[in-house]
Amino acid sequence: MAALTPITVTSALATATPLAVSASDTVAIDTGLLTLLFQGGAGSDTITITDAGLTPGGSAASATAITVSLSSGATNFKVVKVPSAWQNSSGVVTITHSAPTGVNCFPFKYYA
Repeated sequence: MAALTPITVTSALATATPLAVSASDTVAIDTGLLTLLFQGGAGSDTITITDAGLTPGGSAASATAITVSLSSGATNFKVVKVPSAWQNSSGVVTITHSAPTGVNCFPFKYYA
């Protein structure tokens, strides 16, 4: 498991470096909004993002994970917006991959 470091978005629009993923990664949210941009790899990948199980109001959520499919190939992308309510008590979300080989992630962090 690897801890992916979010890329803080600034008005300077610096070039972002993609991060290679593993079978299971974590990303810190703390405050703000996290947007995960996934780039396809060697094979089709099923991405699961674990939710802490709470709604933004603090009530129990009906679902505790979301799953998205990512087709193979570097020209295929998926974007997932992750609200801070999804973080667990450690302040992170867990992301798992069924086929992480060649998959890249751009974990963009936005602050209001």
